[in-house]
Amino acid sequence: MSGPSYLFVLPWDPQHVGGVSGVVKSLAATMAERGAARPLIFANSWQAKSPRHADHCTLFRLSLFASTSVAGVLKACILAPAQLWRILRLLRAIDARVVNFHYPGLAPVGVAILKRIGAFDGKIVLSYHGSDVAAPSGPIERALLAFVHRSADHIVACSRSLAVRMAHEFGIAPARISVIYNGVDPMLFNGTADARFPIELPGSFIVSISSFIPRKNLLLLLRAFALLARRFPDLHLCIAGGDGPERARVGAEARSSGLGDRVHLLVDLDQAQVATLLARARACVQTSLAESFPLAVIEAGASGTPLVVSDIPGHDELVRDGVTGRTFPPGDPEACARAIAAVLDDPPVAARMAAAQRHWVRDTLTWSATMSQYERLVEAL
Repeated sequence: MSGPSYLFVLPWDPQHVGGVSGVVKSLAATMAERGAARPLIFANSWQAKSPRHADHCTLFRLSLFASTSVAGVLKACILAPAQLWRILRLLRAIDARVVNFHYPGLAPVGVAILKRIGAFDGKIVLSYHGSDVAAPSGPIERALLAFVHRSADHIVACSRSLAVRMAHEFGIAPARISVIYNGVDPMLFNGTADARFPIELPGSFIVSISSFIPRKNLLLLLRAFALLARRFPDLHLCIAGGDGPERARVGAEARSSGLGDRVHLLVDLDQAQVATLLARARACVQTSLAESFPLAVIEAGASGTPLVVSDIPGHDELVRDGVTGRTFPPGDPEACARAIAAVLDDPPVAARMAAAQRHWVRDTLTWSATMSQYERLVEAL
């Protein structure tokens, strides 16, 4: 495919499944299907002075700054002319009309300079996803981020709650931030997936699609499950997500509470396996303390799986208590257990709520709908 390109930029190789990498790959695939532009995925790699093609992307150094220390800035200023020329040659070679940075940080500085001096006449889009939003660490980083934000044509947040946080942390006028929800693949998450697993899945289980990190609050989920274990003797708990420091703690506590044979911790699953877990689960339970836009919630919704989620910003934009799922106060294992039991005890009501959530997700939160909103931002393409 020839013609103008839409350049997606990540700060890492997008080979791992899920998260922001999954968002970018899904957007690029949707754009390719629609034929609006030629989508390209680049990983911002400090080691790649010239474009180097990998399996899932092209590696190339777009950053000017290795650090924002005084020495780092001085070095970047000395090397900037040569690096800016390399970036400009790349943008012209691929006919980039839009450069869309996901997890932006300071990576857009070079493209922003080229835009300011008139060398690049395309558009800059900055897409934030949650953990990439934090107050600048010092005056130099604050000034550089302000320059990037002023130079951007569009700044995108993946939820309303994240947009509020961005305005506070970055000092961006709220009117400059567009909210575009991420999407789901309704063909994959359709409630009928049947992928193979390295273990035999239990016959009756609840699932949480969560990385093993403290913010996901998985120890609370385990304690809630322990409160239900005697009442539901055949019920198991499956937790699936990216590996992290909490996996060992959750496993140790499951064993110490006598539930080791009923708690299954799964890592490195592909999307088809995640879809299968959601299709077979009696409920999807998400206990996070903080979220921006939890993909697991809309994937469960598209699958028709009843939802039980903590009542936090991010979740409250996606689930209405008693209408499309059950919510509980964050940090309360007893309330979490009661919400799960309410779903398990009344399958007809749970099914009605799941059907309402599924209808809403599949109508409004597809990748095609997400891509349409991005395309409207850059209509000049």
